[in-house]
Amino acid sequence: SWLEQLGPMGYPLLVCSVIALGLIVERTLYYCGSRRVPASANRQLVPLLLESQLENARESLVRRRDMAAEGARLLLSHRQQPKAVRDALLEHWLTTLRRRYFAHLKFLTLVAVLSPLLGLLGTVLGIIEAFRAIAEHTGPVHPALLADGLWQAMYTTAAGLIIALPALAAAHGFRIWGTARIERLADQLNRL
Repeated sequence: SWLEQLGPMGYPLLVCSVIALGLIVERTLYYCGSRRVPASANRQLVPLLLESQLENARESLVRRRDMAAEGARLLLSHRQQPKAVRDALLEHWLTTLRRRYFAHLKFLTLVAVLSPLLGLLGTVLGIIEAFRAIAEHTGPVHPALLADGLWQAMYTTAAGLIIALPALAAAHGFRIWGTARIERLADQLNRL
């Protein structure tokens, strides 16, 4: 029944809310599923690399499945290349990783922008309908007649904002979370 109360903008707002919820759940699962970079594991690698025990370092990295190990394996496999080439490879790898972390955040931001606008459009359509009802009403206009149309009109704006606020907060939160992880990873790989 609340979908009917939203009027013609009910279904577009429902679609926006489903998309936002789906993207938030997907990004949450991705961020929680991606392995954190254990700083202690990288500290164990440094002595092996300094002592040129590359086979031991490689075996240690193969057992690990985190992002830092993946980056260290990349650097180790290209250790014969000049530093500029290794830096370019690492930057390309980090750019690819950034894309994975920030995937779908633009869509989430788009939903956050569109939802209040759809709600506002619903409000305008509701007000037009309220004034049409007043124009068709014969006799004196009571405040209850006007209030009935206006509360339904404002309902869509509230629904749009209810969708937009969590979507916008999640998009920015995921961007902050991803940036922090990538910066921490880049710092650890630079130390290696």
